[in-house]
Amino acid sequence: MKPNIFSKKDLLILFFILIIAFVFRLYKINIPLADLHSWRQADTAAVARNYAKNGIDLFHPKYDDLSNVQSGIDNPQGYRMVEFPIYNAIFAYLYKLVPIFSLEIWGRLTTIIFSLIIIAILYYLLLKENSRLSASFGAFVYAVFPFFVFFSRVILPETAALAFSMLAIFFFYLNSNRKEKNFISFVYYLSSIIFLALSLLIKPTLIFYFLPIIVLFYRKYKLNLIKKLD
Repeated sequence: MKPNIFSKKDLLILFFILIIAFVFRLYKINIPLADLHSWRQADTAAVARNYAKNGIDLFHPKYDDLSNVQSGIDNPQGYRMVEFPIYNAIFAYLYKLVPIFSLEIWGRLTTIIFSLIIIAILYYLLLKENSRLSASFGAFVYAVFPFFVFFSRVILPETAALAFSMLAIFFFYLNSNRKEKNFISFVYYLSSIIFLALSLLIKPTLIFYFLPIIVLFYRKYKLNLIKKLD
């Protein structure tokens, strides 16, 4: 079956879905960090605040808890070795670059942007693999379902990690559909590797998102995939 082509009509549909998703996620974007998982959000934001104050050092993230409650190990420097802090670094950098919003708003906006990337990739993959109806429905559900809306606007790294996983699948999907190996296919492949690595550094449990990539390998190479060095 010939895959569906992403057309101007799809661009328009996706644009409206993204607008709806963005508006939903702006709800009370300026409230204090006092909603669900407030302690976890506060710890995540504290790393970004220290980055904004003292400079970004991805290998030495610090927050404001110097106790040994969480790890049982003395932590006088306040190191926070929970996830690779690229999400924290991104919105700390945006806050320093454009300080018109508070750090909390920049944190939520960063999560929102990552969630919009997820929605766009969902639409594209569903369109290619099924139909425009499936793409519209799948993207719309992620755009408006309350659970997704909430976790797409909090200061937590999960949405960023998921977006990196989806980007890894997206670029590998583009690579697997190319018949010839050339520089563009290499760029797709390398991008997929980088984004998958970033997602695993943030959340190792996202290794499960490697399964679709294995399926794409099998679809392209069949049983010869074990002979392919890559």
